[in-house]
Amino acid sequence: PGQLGLPALGAEPRVASGSASAAVVGVAVASLGAATTRRRKQLERKHKARVVATKALAIADAPPPALVISEEDPSAFTLGIVGDLHLDPRDTEHSFEGREHMKKALDGAPRPFMVSLGDLGESKDCNETKQLFSGTTECFKMAREFLDGFGVK
Repeated sequence: PGQLGLPALGAEPRVASGSASAAVVGVAVASLGAATTRRRKQLERKHKARVVATKALAIADAPPPALVISEEDPSAFTLGIVGDLHLDPRDTEHSFEGREHMKKALDGAPRPFMVSLGDLGESKDCNETKQLFSGTTECFKMAREFLDGFGVK
């Protein structure tokens, strides 16, 4: 006989009786039950993973939430950022045009502030002094006047 009282492969089938065969049947049923439970849990995990993935895709495809700015919110402010102005006293037309665009964007915004990052002045001799315009007192004065023209802090 094979293991657990089962007939060996190729042996004549026999009818078993008694407690030994009942135990074999019980082990087989318990094994089948455990396998079914494992399979069910495996399917539940896969289903849960699919649900999570579906929700993540739905969130990714959704439009971003609307930005709501309340005038009453004491922490609300608007920040205008300009950078690398490279102000050139010989050609200010585009600088002033850009400033007007920014002023329109900040108009009516709650507590507007302006910051400038990067270079203020042109890195050339703009006033025939044989020195770079950027970093000079004249450049900083021009930049101050330009930035004050935004009318915000």
